[in-house]
Amino acid sequence: MKTRILELALAAAGEGADETLLAPLCAAAEQAWLARLREGVAPEDCGQALPCAAAFTAAAGLAA
Repeated sequence: MKTRILELALAAAGEGADETLLAPLCAAAEQAWLARLREGVAPEDCGQALPCAAAFTAAAGLAA
C-alpha cells in the first residue's frame, strides 16, 4: 500500500513534487488514516479509498 500511496501522492502533487519530502508525509498520512479505522475493519476492506485519502492528505501537507 505504501508504494500506491506514494504514486498517488506524486500524481496529486503535480510535476516537480519532491519525492524525498513526500515519502515521509505519505507514511504519516497512512498511519493517521489507519488509526481512524473502526475496530474490525482492515485496510483491505476500504478498497482504494484509504490509499487515495492518504495520498491527498500527504500532497496537501506538501503544499502547506
